[in-house]
Amino acid sequence: MSMTDTSRQTAVPLQVQVARDLTEDDLRTALQKGWEDFKAVPAFGLFFAAFYTLGGIGLYFGLIGQGQAAWFLPIAAGFPLLAPFAAVGLYEVSRRREAGEKMDWPGILGALRGRGNEQLLLMAVTVLIVFGFWIILARGIFAIFFSLSGIGYETLGMLFSGAGFMMVIVGSVVGASVALALFTITVASLPMLLDRDVDFVTAMITSAEVVRSNHITMLKWAAVIGVAVFAAMIPLFLGLLVVLPVLGHATWHLYRRAVPTEAPAGAGHPTADTRDTLHPGDDIPTSPPADLAPPAAVVEPRIDMEQARPVGMAAPRDGGADDLKKITGIGPKLESVLNDMGYWHFDQIADWTEAEIAWMDEHTEGFKGRATRDNWVAQARALIGRDEG
Repeated sequence: MSMTDTSRQTAVPLQVQVARDLTEDDLRTALQKGWEDFKAVPAFGLFFAAFYTLGGIGLYFGLIGQGQAAWFLPIAAGFPLLAPFAAVGLYEVSRRREAGEKMDWPGILGALRGRGNEQLLLMAVTVLIVFGFWIILARGIFAIFFSLSGIGYETLGMLFSGAGFMMVIVGSVVGASVALALFTITVASLPMLLDRDVDFVTAMITSAEVVRSNHITMLKWAAVIGVAVFAAMIPLFLGLLVVLPVLGHATWHLYRRAVPTEAPAGAGHPTADTRDTLHPGDDIPTSPPADLAPPAAVVEPRIDMEQARPVGMAAPRDGGADDLKKITGIGPKLESVLNDMGYWHFDQIADWTEAEIAWMDEHTEGFKGRATRDNWVAQARALIGRDEG
């Protein structure tokens, strides 16, 4: 189904998703997949990055022309705050590649409207409000150190004074705090709004939960983004033509690794109250009606776990092992675990039965439940071009 299916106009409130544990291996894998996405379909990445880059260049020359060059510093410092929303189109490209869907310009550009509701727009407004808040803070910080006399070319010289040095330190701390706050609520929320029918508040809370549950790993990811974006801005923003697409694609893959696949709608939540309505004066029954037989016990099929283990191989075939990291949810560490267990190829995983999947869920130490949650079998079948049927 297209991401812009307008038959679904309202966001469905969901429970906040429980974030998975992330490691540095997940960051490396996300970056690797981001680079692969960019190389596979560079036109889309260059297109979206060009808008962002040209916006930065236009901003720079516009301020120069107005004699407000010094304002470029706080605005440039806040410019990366807009990057998450600028990358929405890149998330859609990665989503389509992962799902094996057609890459077409109308569909990908249409994803900028979200899932046919206003949730993505509300998220964009939130990002712009935070950016405006930063500009107000930057002006206030300048006023504290240099009064409200205005910012002009002479301000650049002030930056090398003692007061200017202190202003840069304070501005950097405040700016980093604002950037971290925005990172916390957007790193998973924007991809999630493309991926699922969910309201933007739930998406932001889920994003914050991802950061809270993986604060060390996500701080490293924030540092990677910050350093890469600022370095890319130095050569007149031109480095963003490559850096923004790679980071945008990588963020999608990190989101997919961080947020579990959602449960089926209504799972665990009754949709109607099936109890009889009691009215004042009614007798409350103390025992079930005589003609109501007790429900038959539901016997769950039992799986012999020893016999359910998928058949492994002592070594990969002559052509070499497949890159299992292409399956979302498998990073370098988990790939090594699977290799040690004798699983080297996509077709091995594609042939697993339900009992074998259950065995894998139980026996992949440190990664229990991943085979089911990430649907490895379906992904493996897609990678080798085999239908699910």
